Amino acid sequence: MAIYEQLSNNSIYGNSGNTENSSWSILDLEDDEHGKVIDVTLFQSTGFADFSFQPILANNIASAGSQTVDLSDHIESDLVFDLRIVNWGENTIGIFTNMQCGWPCRSAFIPIANQTGINLIAPPFLPLIPVEGEWTEVRIPMQYFIKDNLSETDPWMDLTRANVISIAPPWADGNAQRNVHFQIDNLRIVPTQTPQNNTEPALNFFMAKNTFSVFANTTDIEAPSAHFTGSIEQADSAVFLLVDINNGNAVTNAEVSVDLNAKTGDVWLSLAHPNDLGAGIYSEVVTVRACKDQNCNQEYRGSPQRVNVHYVVNN
Repeated sequence: MAIYEQLSNNSIYGNSGNTENSSWSILDLEDDEHGKVIDVTLFQSTGFADFSFQPILANNIASAGSQTVDLSDHIESDLVFDLRIVNWGENTIGIFTNMQCGWPCRSAFIPIANQTGINLIAPPFLPLIPVEGEWTEVRIPMQYFIKDNLSETDPWMDLTRANVISIAPPWADGNAQRNVHFQIDNLRIVPTQTPQNNTEPALNFFMAKNTFSVFANTTDIEAPSAHFTGSIEQADSAVFLLVDINNGNAVTNAEVSVDLNAKTGDVWLSLAHPNDLGAGIYSEVVTVRACKDQNCNQEYRGSPQRVNVHYVVNN
C-alpha cells in the first residue's frame, strides 16, 4: 500500500502511516463478514494525497514503486473490492479509481462512488451511491481500464506492466479530499459474472456514454428529444432493444432501431414539453435491454445498460 503526496511529490509505502494529509492502517473490525480492512482518512490539510496498491517482491517493501505485474490475462475479468464510506467529509464529487503503468501511462479515472450517481465515463451501474457506514461491492470490468485515458498525448494503460491501482477522491478544486474517511476490503480480480438469463454471451452490448444532458426553455415551441447509440457486436440471432422508463416526468416515450450491419442500436427519447414542466432540473434513469426475443426472456452479454438523462429547463 502507498500514499502519494502531491506537495512533496513522494510516495510513502507500508501497511500503515501518517502524513500531513493522510492516515492509513490495517484495522481489525472484529466482525464475521469483514475482519481486517484497510482504513484510509484524507485530511487535505496542505494538499492532495492518493491512496494506492502497488506490487512488491515477496517480503521486500523496498521493491515498491519499481515492480510491475502482467494483468493482460485478466482482460475478461473484473476488478472487485468492498468499499465502505465511513464519512464523506466535505467531498461532493466522489471516489475514483484508475490503473497506471508508469506515469503518465494510465487508464481514465473512473468514478466508482458518489452521492448523486451522476458521471460521464463510468461503466454501467457505476458510480454507486453507497450509504455511509454500509459496505458496498464495487465491480469494474478490466476492459474499462484500457478503453481510454481521456488524454490526447499520454499513453494508454498497458495491462502487461501494471504498477498502481489507485482508489481515492480526485485532485479536484475545492475540498474533494477534506476529512474523507473510507475503508477497503477483499480487493481481487475475478472472472466476469455471466448475467442472469444470459446463457449465450454472443453479443457485446455497450453504451460508450451513460449520462446525457438536454437543455430547453419554457418558451420553446417544441419539446426536445434525446438520442444515444449503443454498440452491438457478434450478434448471431435477432436483437430486440427494450427500453424501460421510470415514473418520472421528463421522459414520455422511447423509440428504438437496430442496425446489425453497422453494429449499432439507437434509442430516441421524447421529452415532456418544457412549459409543462416549468423551470428546473429533471433527472431520470432509462434502462435499455438487448434481448434475443420480444419478451426479453434472454438478454445478451452487457445487458441491461442504464442511462442517466438530465433535462434542464430554463425560463
